[in-house]
Amino acid sequence: MAAGARAAVYRRGTVARGGGRCAARLAADAARRPTLIAHGTEEQKRRFLPPILPADELWCQLFSEPGAGSDLTALRTRAEPAAGGWLVSGQKVWTSYAQFARWGILLARTDAAAPGAKGLGFFVCDMQAPGVSVRPLRQMTGSEEFNEVFLDGVFVPRAQLVGAEQQGWAIAGTTLAHERGTSPRQLVIHRMLLDDLLHLARDGVDGAAPRAADPVIRQRLAQHFIDVEITRLNSWRTLSRLARREPLGPESSVVKLFWSEMSQRMHDTLMDLLGPRGLCWQPGAHAVGGGRLARSYLYYRAATLFAGTSEIQRNILAERVLGLPRAR
Repeated sequence: MAAGARAAVYRRGTVARGGGRCAARLAADAARRPTLIAHGTEEQKRRFLPPILPADELWCQLFSEPGAGSDLTALRTRAEPAAGGWLVSGQKVWTSYAQFARWGILLARTDAAAPGAKGLGFFVCDMQAPGVSVRPLRQMTGSEEFNEVFLDGVFVPRAQLVGAEQQGWAIAGTTLAHERGTSPRQLVIHRMLLDDLLHLARDGVDGAAPRAADPVIRQRLAQHFIDVEITRLNSWRTLSRLARREPLGPESSVVKLFWSEMSQRMHDTLMDLLGPRGLCWQPGAHAVGGGRLARSYLYYRAATLFAGTSEIQRNILAERVLGLPRAR
């Protein structure tokens, strides 16, 4: 099935499951629309921005590599000059929804002699171009959200370079700040999870006595409610900065660090309430909610890893917000 057809099927399926808004949010998030607004040319904005919000064209993010995840500046994907643009070769990994994407934002090394963050270019890559291969990675939940992407001499025209040729790292900073600092999707997901926790505590599982009167459970539920409210307020703080047209900076790491660790605490409570039923993640008679809750637990074990590990977020806050010296 062609990529465009797969994307259309994916959109329809998501809408059919009541996730139309999530699909549009996904497209806007993956495209890093604010990055194109801040750094794109007028021609790039006219071409790429309008189809993003209605999810007419899905995007992915081609940043991480097998040897460059937390240390993204170690990436080795090369962009070699060619007539009218560049030929890009390399491998990306952990690319969400690449199998459905029409476009990808791509970091590649334009100057092999430049160290670290220097010599990186930020490109818009056509995911249907010759030389692009996508291989889905099956997760422990059984889904295939993440992918490996292989780039073999993929031509990227000069018109799809965002910013200056060696300005890629600074532009990627805009992408990462919005990825970490804007969390409305996670707020919605975890508000729904809080509702699930309250129902499980009140109603019990498998005929067991409800645990809403357990003082330990009550204290944990109260803390989860507070944490979700903090996430909501963090989201509003970010949105208010954007409304004032202020850039998002390293303090965005506070948002990502907080919600990801909150998520794991909430899912630990979920497993305590589900008991043995928490092992049933495939749909069936023994799975609570069709296995949705158990799959959520499995998925969010990675929350402190994707979009920058908790350790990376703490380093950013220590060095760039608190001004502490870099550890040697």
